[in-house]
Amino acid sequence: MAGLSKEGYVATGTAIALLVDFTRIPFYLGSMDIALLTEQLPLLIGCVLAAFTGAWWGRKLLPSLTYRGVQYAVAVLLLGIAVALLGGVI
Repeated sequence: MAGLSKEGYVATGTAIALLVDFTRIPFYLGSMDIALLTEQLPLLIGCVLAAFTGAWWGRKLLPSLTYRGVQYAVAVLLLGIAVALLGGVI
């Protein structure tokens, strides 16, 4: 524990992810064909809507979770992503 509240723990992870995305997205856009981007527009819109829905749902759910519950949720989701990456799903 770094002395953070559960909200601080989630906010720190979110801020780090946001900084990483702000760093890499310009490189992706610079090397991408715009025609390909418009071809994938429905997928992009779906991903953005899913991100906002997840943020909204998480904000509603966070007050009812304990700090330890947030840590376990993050650990389980990270393991799920790792398994999906190893399995070639994503």
